[in-house]
Parts: sequence; C-alpha cells; structure tokens
Amino acid sequence: MVLFLLTTIKKSNCQEQVYSISFELSVSEELQKEFKPNGRLFFFIDKNEGVETRLKNPFWWGGWCLFGKNYSNWDADEIITINSTEDWEVFQPNNFLISEHPEKGWHVQNEWGIQKVPEGIYQVQFLWDQNTMESNINSQGNMYSQIQEIEVNKSKHIKMSLSEIIPPMTSSYLSFLSASLREWC
Repeated sequence: MVLFLLTTIKKSNCQEQVYSISFELSVSEELQKEFKPNGRLFFFIDKNEGVETRLKNPFWWGGWCLFGKNYSNWDADEIITINSTEDWEVFQPNNFLISEHPEKGWHVQNEWGIQKVPEGIYQVQFLWDQNTMESNINSQGNMYSQIQEIEVNKSKHIKMSLSEIIPPMTSSYLSFLSASLREWC
C-alpha cells in the first residue's frame, strides 16, 4: 500500500504542465496591397534559437514542429484568430522532443497542438504561402512574421503580424547558383 502511494505521488509530481496558446494574426498595413486572399498558412513552433524556423530543413535541424492550413478569401485587413490546430495538417519530425528530459522518450504525437503546449520557451513564426507557382514555402512573394519568443508557463494570447515579404531572387544570386552548378556537374 505504501509503495503504491509513493509511486502515485511521484508520477503526479513528474508530469509536465501544459497550457494553451492562441494567436491573432494580421497582415501589416505595408503589405496589404501585395497580399493575395488564397493560400496556405504555416505555423512554426521551435524550441531552438538560431536559424530562422521557416528556413530549417527537418532532416538537418531538430526541435521544431510545423502546422499548415489552407485559407481562401482571407481579406488583407481581416484579423484571424487561431485558438486550435485540430483541423490543421501537422508535420512533426521524429526528433522533435518537447520534453526537457529525453530519457522519458516523449516524442510529439499528432494530438499535440497549440491547445496543449508543454511548459518551456519557444520561437514561433507564421508564413503565408501565396505563391502557388512554386512549391517552396520560401518562394518570392510569400509573407512571414518576425520570430517571436514566448515563454509558456501559463495560457497565453499572442498578437502577430505578417510583416515581411520574400523578395525575388536577384540576377547575381542566380548567376552564382548557375556557375556553382556547372562546376559541380
């Protein structure tokens, strides 16, 4: 009986706290003329600092999770409230540990979403994929938010804005790329 009681107390003290986060996402006034109403909204959440999350390759960098959802007829001046990722597609690399204790072996599963975020510090970012001519989310004309660091230690409501636009590739970059490929081939 005493052993059972001690085991139960230990398990309840070791469980990580989870909280919900919600967002209000807008398009900055400066980008509203460039905004297209149909596209795919991506949401990145990351436990690592350094490289911008939207630029990471899941096979090289661990520690992040990506959600995506199609939107149509989103008005540039409309604010979208996101308080659940239940109807979003989820991409979670198998090396995305949300636990600070890898010995527990708790990898993210599909039921994880913004309504159940474990306590911790995260980098969050949104990207609006409106360039349907290219399949790369970092294609010219797509819009993204600045990275925001959040500490999840209680439920939070965060306001963010799509304030940056991916510029077209310059001809000097394309020349460099072409020369590099010729040397490699």
